[in-house]
Amino acid sequence: MTKPSKVFSFMLILCFMLMSILTPASHAQPEPDYAKWGKLAMEEVMKKYPGSQETDYEYLGRKTLSSTETQDAFDFKVVDNSKKKLVRAYVVFNPQTNKLVKINLVEIMA
Repeated sequence: MTKPSKVFSFMLILCFMLMSILTPASHAQPEPDYAKWGKLAMEEVMKKYPGSQETDYEYLGRKTLSSTETQDAFDFKVVDNSKKKLVRAYVVFNPQTNKLVKINLVEIMA
């Protein structure tokens, strides 16, 4: 290889490397805004039902309770003492401060 072709090859490789580093990942989906509250709800469910193998939840939606309280609801399917149960988690947080207020767990008849 001649010297100019080595330089060209090096520059071409360098350009591809820089493009791969500097190009944002367009395939990455942003995490939904309720994901933080879903994770906290899951932690509470796992504390109450430690033997359950629950790893995911169904997001039911958001409800504004007041100017300082918003509620997200989630359903979890858990197994407790060999019985399948549906547990609904209500997560109340302050939308202005993004701080948790409380989490309520309720067993729902399946």
